[in-house]
Parts: sequence; C-alpha cells; structure tokens
Amino acid sequence: MKALHGLLIVVGVALVGGLLYLGSFRSRPKEGFFSGVVETTLWDLAFEVAGRIDSFAVDEGHLVAAGAPLAGLREADFQTALEAARAREGVAAAQLAALEAGSRPEEIRSAQARLNRALAELERLSNGATSEELDQARAQSEAARETWKVRQQGFRTEDIQSAQATVEAARSALEQARADARRYQDLAREGAVPRRTREEFDNRLAQAQGHFDSAVAASQKLSRGYLPEEVEAAHQEYLARDARYRELARGTRPEMVRAAQAEVAAARSQLELVQQGPRAEDIQAARRRLREARSAVEQAELNLGKTRLAAPAEGLVLTRNFEVGEMVQPGQPVLTLADLKKPWVEVFVPEPEIGQVHLGDAFDVTVDSAPGEVFSGRVTRIYEKAEYTPKTIQTQTQRVNLVYRVKITVQNEHGILKPGMPADARRRSTGSEAPADGR
Repeated sequence: MKALHGLLIVVGVALVGGLLYLGSFRSRPKEGFFSGVVETTLWDLAFEVAGRIDSFAVDEGHLVAAGAPLAGLREADFQTALEAARAREGVAAAQLAALEAGSRPEEIRSAQARLNRALAELERLSNGATSEELDQARAQSEAARETWKVRQQGFRTEDIQSAQATVEAARSALEQARADARRYQDLAREGAVPRRTREEFDNRLAQAQGHFDSAVAASQKLSRGYLPEEVEAAHQEYLARDARYRELARGTRPEMVRAAQAEVAAARSQLELVQQGPRAEDIQAARRRLREARSAVEQAELNLGKTRLAAPAEGLVLTRNFEVGEMVQPGQPVLTLADLKKPWVEVFVPEPEIGQVHLGDAFDVTVDSAPGEVFSGRVTRIYEKAEYTPKTIQTQTQRVNLVYRVKITVQNEHGILKPGMPADARRRSTGSEAPADGR
C-alpha cells in the first residue's frame, strides 16, 4: 500500500507539472502572430461657409461613390448676397464710366452760365443803379402800394353796379340767342332754311351762354370782394417792391461787392474743373472700387458654390452630426466618411521579432465577423520608435517588453472590413501563396 501510495504521488506531480508546462506554452505569444484593430482613412467633412442645413442625401451606413452629393445648405441667403454684390458692381461700373467719359456738354454750359450771371451781377453792383432803374423801381413800388390799398378797401360801388348791368345785358342777349336758335331749328326741320344757317345760330347761342357765365362770375367776385389771402399777397408784393427800391436808392454796399466777387471766383473755378474733367486720382479710385466690387461678386459666387457637400472618394458614411434645419459654422464636421478600399491593421511586434519583419512582407488577416475569410495584407510601414510600457528599463529582462508598431495594409475589395473590427495578422511563410480570391 505504501508503494502504491508513493506511485500515485509521483504520477500526480508529473501530471500537474505537465499541465503547468502546457499552460505556459499556450500562454506565450505565437511567433509571427499578432492582433490589432482595423483602421481606415476617415474624412470629417465640413462646409467652408456658415449656414442652415437644407437637406441630406445620405444617412449613416450608406455607401457613396466619389463625387456623390451628401448634404446642402439653404441657398436663398447666399443668392441674395450674390445679387447685392452684383448690384454694387453695376453701380461702381457706372460711376467709373461717367468719370472716364468726362464732363457732359450741358454741365459745361451750366457752369458757363453761372459765371456769366456772376459777372453781370458784379458789374451791376460795381456801377450802381442807373436813374432809369431807380425810376422804374419807384414806380413799381407805388403801383404795388396802390394795388394793396384797393384790395384793402374792396371794389367801388360803381364797379359793382357796372358788373350787374353787364350781367343783365348778357342775360338779354342769351335769351334772344335761345329764341333765335329754337326758331331756326324749327325752320330747319321743315326744310325752310339750310342746315348751315341753323348751325350758325347754335354757335351764337353757345357764345352768348359763355358771355353770360363770365359776366355772372365777375359780378359775384365784385360783390364778394377780395379774399384775405389776396389782400395779404398784395401786401407782400408791395413790401418786396419797396425794399428793392430802397436798396437801389441807398447804393451798393461794400459787403455786397465782396460777396459778388466771391461768387465770380467760385463760378470761374467750377467752370475750370468741369472743363478739365475728373482728376486722375478720382478715376483710379473708381477703378479700385470696381475691382473690389468684382472681387465681392466672385467671392459671393464661390460661397454659393460651397453650399453643397460632395464625397471626396468612395466610402462609407459612419456618422451624421447634424439634422436638417440646424446651423453649422465653417469647419464643423457634418459627416464622417470612411475609405473601405484601403484599410489597415496596426499591430505591435515585440523587440526580439522586429528584425524578422520587413517592408512588403505578406500577412494573412482574419476577423471574427467573417469566419473562414482570409484577407491579404502587406507591411507598408514599420515605425522607427519603440514603445515601452514602463517609464524606464530597469533590468535586462524587461527589454522583451519593448514593441514596435507595424502597419499592415489589407485588400478589402468587397468592403467586408469595417473600422474598429478586432483583427488577427499572421505572417505568411515563405513560398506560400495568397488565397485564390486575392483576400
């Protein structure tokens, strides 16, 4: 029994040792076998101008072709800005054309007429008023005063009576013309007189009616008298005429001559400017404003063209960060697009094995989501700098913890590989061939 018990102990120890050895063997990383995550080129697509999103042509998970429309901003605001810029360009172009054309003939004639008037006024003030001008001004002042007095006093009784008599005479003539017109109308219907004779008496009746209406209006005006505004207008006319006469009688004052001389100088300067035309610097400034206006039009056209977002390449829409109706600023990512044609897997190779990995080495890549599928890949980059978890290497044994990042670019013609998938990469042994489907 003791021998059997000892044998069992030996067998147990051997079994435990074998299990520990097997577990240790399985836990060690396999040489040429690495794990990583599928990564792709990502585009964070954004508008170059601020605006309100008007539409989306795609959603998350959609595959899009290169150049396909993705989203758009509301164009109304940009179209309005473009029309305003074009209007400012038109104004600047018209202003430049007017300056380059020079002064118009009518502008020169107007400036010349102003100078002539200023010269005439200066001459008149320098010479003073003539006796004829004084007599005329005095007569106009007296006449205006008499008119004002008449309107203050109203119409004379004899004038009113005369107007009433004129009304009565016009009424008698009108009644006679009516009687004659009726009589000749009857004769014309009977054929006793020609139509021309009847028309002549009709015309006499119309004339008589006009004389009567005028006489009545004149009589009513005389009976009513002058209106207050008519009296005031006569008063103001008298004051103006009297002031003019007094000014001429007083003679020319020195300040009036100086004012006339200043007007002559201003008129002559204006005429010279008009004759010379616009200055060269004014034309240059107008040309500069036109260039600026055209640049603004070009910028507005560019902004209008930037209201549409298109795919830079074929890819998968990963995320959509906004909804229709929301405002976006320039550079804010609206959509994230992934390039599925050229994914890669980044793996970390331990320092003892990095010497066995070279650019162009072939690897077979597999993912859990596609069992049985093998994707062909090649090493396209070996990063120069090693990565190490501890801050410093304290012992020689810790050097095995050094790893190097290696990029393996994988063929993904059917778009099976997606960003973020865990992947395994196994170095293909020398002489082995790639799968028949190229993956």
